[in-house]
Amino acid sequence: MSQGCLGFEDAEIVTPNSAIHIPYISLVGNSWDDYKDFVGQVRLDAAVRNSRVSTDDAIAWFAPRLREWHVTFDDADLELTGQVADFTGRIRSLTLCDSTTLVADLAVKGLPDIRQTRFDLDVSRLRTSAGALERLALDITGRQAPGACGRHRVEFGRIDLRGPFRGSLSSFGMRAGIATDVGTLTCDLAMRPLRKGMSSIRGGVERAVSASASCSTAATCWAMPRSRRASTA
Repeated sequence: MSQGCLGFEDAEIVTPNSAIHIPYISLVGNSWDDYKDFVGQVRLDAAVRNSRVSTDDAIAWFAPRLREWHVTFDDADLELTGQVADFTGRIRSLTLCDSTTLVADLAVKGLPDIRQTRFDLDVSRLRTSAGALERLALDITGRQAPGACGRHRVEFGRIDLRGPFRGSLSSFGMRAGIATDVGTLTCDLAMRPLRKGMSSIRGGVERAVSASASCSTAATCWAMPRSRRASTA
């Protein structure tokens, strides 16, 4: 410990919904005064191993609006560097909704205002299922997915996704290669906010069920509510 700097090894943070194991963490400010603006001025370098992290308490401390998500991340294994308001990191493993796993590199800028926060995410592997994605969407938005998603749940089965995600939670672009039990998809999608709490999704999707059969859709557009309090007009 020195002027404006703190370091810990083999630390733990335990809350009612989280158990975070931290092999190392350093907090660096130019002086103790920087800690008055911890989110913006204090640099952290930390690793998290084999941890359970909930948006209900541990994450909500840094981004209070995420408290409404009610999502818990298990088997968290990651490294973070930077200020809370502007950091980079590597997710070596992360599990949510019991059956969804994620490996990715990320850069996040804008916390704690989650609505204005920009995410740059390079997904090496996202393994999930349509049913797990529906449960995750319900946890985050408080709304069931459209009926069409349910009809394809059995058809697609397991889903493996790779690719970049760029933007905010309400306005983003995504290019992805997706492998399912019935074939592969490639997509280039963009989501943008509309009026009255609605969002549009535009882009192209190409599906190849086999090497000799494929179909594609371009310039598609869907309108959907952005949050649990959004209008359903």
